[in-house]
Amino acid sequence: MAKSFICGSVFASALFAVQGEGYILSLPIWNQYIQKEWNNLEAIGRQIDNLKYTITFDCPVGGPLFLPTFAYNRSLLSLLDILGEARVAFELSFAKMNQLSRMMRSQGLSSGGEPTTDLPLVLQEMLDNGWDQLWPNDEIKSLLSEIQHIGTDSVINAMRISDYINDIPGWERRDDTTDQNHIDRLARLIDSNGVFTVGGAVEGIIVGPQPTRKLLTTQLSRVFNFLRFHEAQFRSYAKNASISMANPALLEIIRKSDPNYGAGEEPFTFADLFANIAKWFSCWVPEFQDLLYLIEKQLGSVPEPEVGLTVVPTGGTASDYGIGLNEHMGDGV
Repeated sequence: MAKSFICGSVFASALFAVQGEGYILSLPIWNQYIQKEWNNLEAIGRQIDNLKYTITFDCPVGGPLFLPTFAYNRSLLSLLDILGEARVAFELSFAKMNQLSRMMRSQGLSSGGEPTTDLPLVLQEMLDNGWDQLWPNDEIKSLLSEIQHIGTDSVINAMRISDYINDIPGWERRDDTTDQNHIDRLARLIDSNGVFTVGGAVEGIIVGPQPTRKLLTTQLSRVFNFLRFHEAQFRSYAKNASISMANPALLEIIRKSDPNYGAGEEPFTFADLFANIAKWFSCWVPEFQDLLYLIEKQLGSVPEPEVGLTVVPTGGTASDYGIGLNEHMGDGV
């Protein structure tokens, strides 16, 4: 199972410490809870499926080895590939300017003098086409490198989020699990820290002491904030680029990476590219927002401890008390 940067804090490891006082719900009480909350749990499962579809097909992370072409062209990686190609093209032209300048100096020439060879003509042409505003100042070069680094880091995190979501059971399934067993598994994922076993038979469901639902919603909220932050960040880049990166030389560089192959009404710009990246981050937001709402606002609370029920002791590990683990924990994270 692919590991996620947010999985580890949501689910327990193979042997989890029992701290504080958790409690065990008998199977009849747990099943009553499931029946009462069936519609909400099913809605959560279906929303997880919607989210999976969005992150797999509508706005995937990438790349071309794992996606059909139509999906790759909507991916975050494809947008950052365009940025990477443009950055490399800029750096090659920047290096060419440095090389031409050094060669001119070695011949005792300057860009402001009368050209006496073909070499200064090349440099003068680049300067006339906008490089006089870009070179030798490396501000744009540093900016592109910074944005590329931020984008690469966001791809890594988005891939981890995607792996994590795809590992959560939604409503659709490929096995022959019954609706009852399937929704039981989803409910345990949200609210249970494991099962209580006696002689290998499951006798109850452990609730607490770890606030499993709270941990889950906290991590989903962090993902939501991650998406919102990068959306705002790239919208800011786009706004600034509409002015600071409207240079003819830069427009020529990015024009060659136009994902629409020049079919648009206006020339493709760096501002367009950054705006498209911002739109990609915004694409996941509604689905995460809806999932959070269903878990936080719609799903009812798990029943309180039953009267006379012994709580899980403080200290020790689950194995010390004959407590087995849910199937979703068996892989360890």
